[in-house]
Amino acid sequence: MADAVDTYEEIKESGGDLEPRAVLSLMECLHSERDLSLMLQLLEELHDQGYWIEGCRRVISFCVRKKHLSTAVHLLKQLKDKFCDDELAAVVLFDEVCSCTVSLP
Repeated sequence: MADAVDTYEEIKESGGDLEPRAVLSLMECLHSERDLSLMLQLLEELHDQGYWIEGCRRVISFCVRKKHLSTAVHLLKQLKDKFCDDELAAVVLFDEVCSCTVSLP
């Protein structure tokens, strides 16, 4: 895991970007309390809406597991803002996010 984070930092320092799937994979590997800031940084790397939504869902799940509820609420508000014009999409997305967080141990 440390090697993956180091590689990510080297890529960013050289001005490169990661593929969205690599960003999501890296997010999946983060589990410690101090990883929240890195997860939020990685979320900013995702510019495609579909990947951003998936990354956001992963960060929200992490926040709920680690009891970073203010960050989870902030991200939920961002999701709401992205879908303010499409109520059906917002409902489906919030159902998915909530079902993922409810099933967490």
